[in-house]
This record gives sequence, C-alpha cells and structure tokens, in this order.
Amino acid sequence: MLLARASCRFGTITPPLLFLLSVIEEYARHHALTVVVLSATDGQHAVYSGHDLGHAVDLRCHDRQGRHAAGLLKDLLKRLGPEFHGAVVHQGEPTEHLHLQLRRGADYHPHPVCTHLGRFDQ
Repeated sequence: MLLARASCRFGTITPPLLFLLSVIEEYARHHALTVVVLSATDGQHAVYSGHDLGHAVDLRCHDRQGRHAAGLLKDLLKRLGPEFHGAVVHQGEPTEHLHLQLRRGADYHPHPVCTHLGRFDQ
C-alpha cells in the first residue's frame, strides 16, 4: 500500500514523479508492504535533490528498515531504470528513509506502466 504523510505535498506532478509513484505503489502492493511518501515537492531539500522540480520523493517502509532498506532501494532502481538514482539517507537512524529521483540532467522518456508484477521476481 502506498500512503503519503499528512504534511507531504505534490505541488507539481511531472511524468517522472508519476512514474516513480506508480513503480513504488506497484512494488508495495506486490510485496504486501506499507510505503509512506514523506516528501515530494514540499519542505527544504538539497539544491540538486530534484524535489523542487517534481522529480524526487522521499519514502519510508516500516516493514523493511535497517538491513532491508538497501535491498528495497536496489529492487526499485532496477525497475525504474538508469535515468533514476537513489540512496538510503540517515541509515541506521530513526529518520532513515529512501530518496529516489530522476538523475539531474537526464532525459526522461516515459515508460509504459504495465501491471505485470512478475518482473520484480526476476
């Protein structure tokens, strides 16, 4: 299940952001996880984070924290493709979360969003 924190704002929903959210939601549903989007276009972020452009999200998955966060990140990046990147931020701390974004300067080419969930098992 994909949820958004009450303070999370989506001021600009761009094609890359929509693709990010659809892949995250599909992954969460397939693995019976609860994923919470902490931030999209809201809040203060690093200059090149992509949040202000509507190209990035911060998220937390309470079901897969700690040693599993890196695996979750790897699975999502594999599906998102090479024009996206991400990191585990504040690893091991209570504020640990994942940051995913379109690479700065990357040309985003819309991907078909299909519902074949088996691709996460490959």
